[in-house]
Amino acid sequence: MLEGDARETILRAAEEWPADLIVLGARGLGAMAGFLLGSVSLGVARHARCSVLVVKPGAGVIRRILIAIDGSEHAAAAAAFVAKLRLDPTMAVQLAGVVQSPPYPATTPAFATGMVRDALAQILKERTAALEQALAKAASPFAGLVKKVERQVFVESGGVLQVAPAPRFSETPGAIQWPPSDRTWTADDILAGWSTPRP
Repeated sequence: MLEGDARETILRAAEEWPADLIVLGARGLGAMAGFLLGSVSLGVARHARCSVLVVKPGAGVIRRILIAIDGSEHAAAAAAFVAKLRLDPTMAVQLAGVVQSPPYPATTPAFATGMVRDALAQILKERTAALEQALAKAASPFAGLVKKVERQVFVESGGVLQVAPAPRFSETPGAIQWPPSDRTWTADDILAGWSTPRP
């Protein structure tokens, strides 16, 4: 049995062994206790040199895995790491990425509204295309390993997530017009549902 601060002891043991993965259970102390005592899992995840898996209470059989992809090599490495695990072939994997909508400049003069709107739409289109390429690349190691691999790009604007394709900017600064078959997604909607239909 190891003694001392749990975070420091776990990190030291992982370094000395050396571990490739640390698995921790989440106690769920709550906001106040977590603030006062500190979260062991959060502290370990922040400072560990290897990957950390935090298992929530009541975790059961893993049937679906969501992997966040932001286009970075770190996100690609995370997807590749998961693909190397011994996965049940009946599993489903969803690769999800979020593109942040560029803000509409509040100081845009009226005569430049159309040009600015078009420029913002082009930036968003390019960001979405780049993220879609990153998702496709991250999906390739899963081919033949699992039953289903989904890829989804979301566009964030003002705290609201919408399914790509890129929106059309309206004349109102900061406002966005989506295609007629739009659907607005909150973060809770995305986490609660597995597959999200495209508009």
